[in-house]
Formats: sequence, structure tokens, C-alpha cells
Amino acid sequence: MTVVTTVSLRHLSGELIRQFAKELPTLQGTSVPRDSRAAVPKRQKRSIFVGFLRKDIYTSKDAAAWRYILKEMIANVQTETPKEMLDFLLPKDSPLLRKWMDKAVADGRPKSTASVGKTAADLEWQLHSAQLRETLGISVSSKIWTGKSSFKGWGLSLTDRVQDALDVTAANILSRKVKNTSAHLLNTVIDVSQSITRGTCTKQSGVHPCFTTSSELYSYREDRLILAIEMLAILGYPREMIIPEDFTNRQLKRLVGNTISLPCLGMMFWSFQVMRRRAFEAPAEMGGN
Repeated sequence: MTVVTTVSLRHLSGELIRQFAKELPTLQGTSVPRDSRAAVPKRQKRSIFVGFLRKDIYTSKDAAAWRYILKEMIANVQTETPKEMLDFLLPKDSPLLRKWMDKAVADGRPKSTASVGKTAADLEWQLHSAQLRETLGISVSSKIWTGKSSFKGWGLSLTDRVQDALDVTAANILSRKVKNTSAHLLNTVIDVSQSITRGTCTKQSGVHPCFTTSSELYSYREDRLILAIEMLAILGYPREMIIPEDFTNRQLKRLVGNTISLPCLGMMFWSFQVMRRRAFEAPAEMGGN
């Protein structure tokens, strides 16, 4: 299971976008498509990474070389088996797990809150749930996951909506006509902060959507909330990173939602430095000559 982190212009301020637009004529652009040699699951969108260099400092050959170096680095990384997302989670007997889980529970949200079904938001998720359940052929009262005697949902705010999201997602995965659906369910992580209609959970390809400042991730295998400190580890930050003692799990999660995967960022900067110090040009078909 890998994590895809994206940056969108809609997250930038209006002033920053206007400044960016003004500087576009002075920028030398290059794009790096996903390596075609890598196995890309069906229906998965191709990723395009875009970088800009200032025309008054760099040349088109510099841009071509940067693209070539970065593409080769990506191709090399893709030959390795990615580490599983769940491998970054803290061990069950870890004092750090207990410490941050206590912080998460103390964030202020109630452990269990019944949805009275009177607000527009309540009616909306209940309607979506009923439609999905009808499609899956299960009743509105079916609790295929949360009804298990072993279910705990440690650290989650177990509202009716959250429990419904866990049950509908589990039913959806188990209904697929593929092998090992039970194993796939246990390897799934779902963001219960999102509507079930968005399907914000681990895809069949093993890729998980990007983290946000409001993400509330649940692991079916661990039957618990994934903590912000674990999300940082998934993004490449060292476990030994010093975090202020008075930081809450919610505060740390805000940082997670506004950061980027360190390996991705490091690859961009490393390839850029190699480009600046290179003693070669990119192949002619990539604009090097």
C-alpha cells in the first residue's frame, strides 16, 4: 500500500496564484510522465509531475536534463517493492501508541454520539447509505463489521455515521468478485471523516488517497485510529522527530495535512542538484540536443 500526495492550486491563496501567473512567462517548464514500464492498474489515472525553471537562469537543455534525471530516478524506485502503509504503525505494546492514543481520545470529540437524523447532514448520509446498501444487497440495519463482538474501533468517534461508513465499506470490499477479499479488507484504511460516496479508502491497486487536515483514518487490520504521528512516519518523517509535549493529536494532524511526502520532495531536490552539476545532456528524444 502506497500513499499518493498531491498539491492543488485551489489550496493556494489568491495573491499567490496571481503572482505565480505573472511569473509564468519567465519560467522554463518540464513535465515527467509516469514511467510506462511500471505496472499501472486499469482505470488508474496517469500521474504527471510538473516543474518550472526560470528562463533567465536555466535553459531548455537544463529542463530536459532535469526531466531525464527525475524520470530515471522514478523508474529505479519503481523497481523496488514499496513498504506497506500499515508497516509504519506503532506496535501494540508501544508506550508511544498509548501516549498519542490518549491524546487523540482527549481531543474533545465524544467517544459515542447517536445521530438523531434531524439535520440536513444526517439525512444526507443516511440517504446515501440506504442507496449503497440497496446496491450491495444488505439491509439498512446490517452491521457486517461493527456488529462483531471483537470490534473496538479504538480512538474513533463512534457516531452512527462513522459506524455506518465502516460497515458499508466492509460490505463493498467483501462483495467484490476477486480473490482474497477478506485479506484486502484487513489491508484497507478508510478515512471516516469523508462521505462514503467519495470512497476515500485504500484502492484495489493498493494506493491510498492523500492525507488532509481533517483525515480520520481507521485500519481494519488494527481495528483502531491511525495516529497523526504514524501518518508522519508514512510520509517519511523519522520517528525520533522532536514534537512539543503539549501538541495534541489534532494539532499534529493539521501539520500532516499540509505537508508532503519527504521521499517525493527529496527526489525532486536531489534530481535538481544532479542536473545543476551534470556533465552530460539528456537524450535527443527528450530535448537534450
